Amino acid sequence: MRLSVSLGLWQDRPPEEALETARAAEAAGYPELWIGEMATWDAFALGTAIGAATSSISLTFGPLAVTVRDPATIAMGVASVAALTGRPTGVALGTSSDVVVRGWHG
Repeated sequence: MRLSVSLGLWQDRPPEEALETARAAEAAGYPELWIGEMATWDAFALGTAIGAATSSISLTFGPLAVTVRDPATIAMGVASVAALTGRPTGVALGTSSDVVVRGWHG
C-alpha cells in the first residue's frame, strides 16, 4: 500500500500553510503530495512553490477538471512544474460539477 498526503485547500487559508503541510509530509516520509484546485490557488503555481520549499516529495495535481482547463493546458502546466522543480509529477483528471462548469464558466 502507498499512502500520500492531499492538501486541504480552503479559501481563507494563506499559501504558506500549504507549504508547511508539504514540508511536514516530506519530513514524515510520505512519498507524494496531491495538489488540487478549486477557488483557491492555481495548482501549478502552488506546486512550483512547494517544489522550491521541499526537496524530494513527488507532486500529483488533481483532480483537475478537463471542463475548466483543456487537456493541452493541463499537460503544459504539469510539464512546467516538473521541469522547474526537477520532481516526478502526475495528474488526475476529472469532470468537476455543474455549479463550477456552468455557473462559473457559462
